[in-house]
Amino acid sequence: MSCAHDNELLYDAIGWRPDKWPSVQMMECDEYPWAASEEGGNWMPENQKSRRCVPRVQNNHGGQCISMLSDIQSNIGQMDPDKTKDAKDRKDVWVPWGKSSQQNIWYTEDKVNGVNNSMTEYEVRQPVPVGWSEAEWKKLGHSDKLSWVYKRNYTFDIIDDASDGTGLWGATDVKIIKPTDTLRNPNGYGSVLCAVNIFGQDTYYKNPRDSSNREYNALCYKTPIGTRKFYIGIPIRFLHFHSNPFPPFPQAPSAPFFS
Repeated sequence: MSCAHDNELLYDAIGWRPDKWPSVQMMECDEYPWAASEEGGNWMPENQKSRRCVPRVQNNHGGQCISMLSDIQSNIGQMDPDKTKDAKDRKDVWVPWGKSSQQNIWYTEDKVNGVNNSMTEYEVRQPVPVGWSEAEWKKLGHSDKLSWVYKRNYTFDIIDDASDGTGLWGATDVKIIKPTDTLRNPNGYGSVLCAVNIFGQDTYYKNPRDSSNREYNALCYKTPIGTRKFYIGIPIRFLHFHSNPFPPFPQAPSAPFFS
């Protein structure tokens, strides 16, 4: 899908075009659900998926929020569905959701510290498992309810009102983890771009950490603003939320995005 026509309409409307940067397009094509997700591509019915031309800056921000999910970790050692294993015999085996030396756990049966993924039959139809192409999976003739035991599932929400912590699972305060940063919006919550919540399930999930190993669970806008780097989303920094009591395991993490 090309956004050339949408870009021309935009440039005509604002009376400006990026002649000095001809490769820069203010409108870009994006899809939902994400193509790289199990539910992307041909999985969802036509009326539940879309491709649209969206502002480049918003597309960039969305990509940064998705990248934040890659830094979540799951404790597959404690999630082992083998009911014959006693809780005291289960060992912690933490695996990041994104790229790492252990990433094969999500799409192969390779062992990671004694734990390996495997296929299981679900009660409802499943997308093509990670690691397989749609053509390969259909050729093997497997059940459409078969998929991996360990997955990186999460719930996605879009929030319109960021005036307080209501839409952020009732968050009660905000803490900037880098003292030299200043939020764009004084009320704190209005500066939040996106956030994740593991619902306090520390036994099974770990929040992302930055390059200094500081825990965070949100990205926000900071000041100063108006520079080109800010326009393409670079000066996004970290927040930490303290949320209300959590539901029982095994609720998947949740990731809301602000519109």
